Parts: sequence; C-alpha cells; structure tokens
Amino acid sequence: MIQTQNQMHPPQPKAKRVDDQGNHRYRLYHKDGNSTMLLCKGITKPAAKHLLNTMHKFAKAIGVKIEGTFILTQ
Repeated sequence: MIQTQNQMHPPQPKAKRVDDQGNHRYRLYHKDGNSTMLLCKGITKPAAKHLLNTMHKFAKAIGVKIEGTFILTQ
C-alpha cells in the first residue's frame, strides 16, 4: 500500500519533479517504526505501484512478508 504525501519540506522546484515529457516524478520511501529510508527517486505513480506489486508478489513466492509502509512524495 502506498501513502501519498503532498510535499517534502521544503518542496522541490518544478524543474526537479517534472521530466522533459511532463511526467511528474516522485520519491518512494519505506517506513518501518522510527526509520524512514529512501527506496528510489524519479519514479512515476504507476511505476511505483508496479514496483510494489512486483515486490509483494516475489516476497509471497518465497514465503516472506514485507513489513512497513511505503510513502510517495513529490
């Protein structure tokens, strides 16, 4: 499951969050307990959903569970 947050503090300028084709690029974080880790940056929303679905599918196939939540920010 992806939680979406509006912005980072301070928010990134438009030049850094929109690519040449006009796609909005985001940062994907993994949060578990008190720890937050940047998983990837420069990812679109559909790509983030596909990445997480694939990760959960492979984790289920080998019998493990991914803990924590994923946060998508601009």
